[in-house]
Amino acid sequence: MLPTDKPVTAERAAFDREFVRVLYDETELPVLAVCGGMQLAAIFSGGALIQDLPHEPVVHRAGLEGESRHTIEVEEGTLLANALGVTRLEVNSLHHQAVESVGPRLRITAHAPDGVAEALEFTDHPFRVGVQWHPERMQGDTHMQKLFAAFVAAARATANA
Repeated sequence: MLPTDKPVTAERAAFDREFVRVLYDETELPVLAVCGGMQLAAIFSGGALIQDLPHEPVVHRAGLEGESRHTIEVEEGTLLANALGVTRLEVNSLHHQAVESVGPRLRITAHAPDGVAEALEFTDHPFRVGVQWHPERMQGDTHMQKLFAAFVAAARATANA
């Protein structure tokens, strides 16, 4: 952990667990889970996290500013690949934890060059995607715009159903 990291309180952790339970078990809402949201989805599904990533061969978090960049490979034919329109791209990275494993409702759909999971998808829903990076911080990137457009389209389809 860096000096700027703040541990999650027990109250926040309890809220997060109940929130994801309701979201994933009691709604049909589409989800674009970002960073910690992706990690929560993995834990909820019965998976586990790597608590502190090594600093090489890929730097997933750089210094106090926290952001670095690296490429990822996205599995062809996945919701994410279809939304982004590519299977290889550069993303920002500012995390020290990562998904190590997922439960039966999820599958890992993208990796960094060092094998760290960078995206996951629910297997039992038409649009529930988690990404480890922060697409909201990549506003000028056309691939991120496509990702958000796909999420909005899924939300509209759900609202109109």
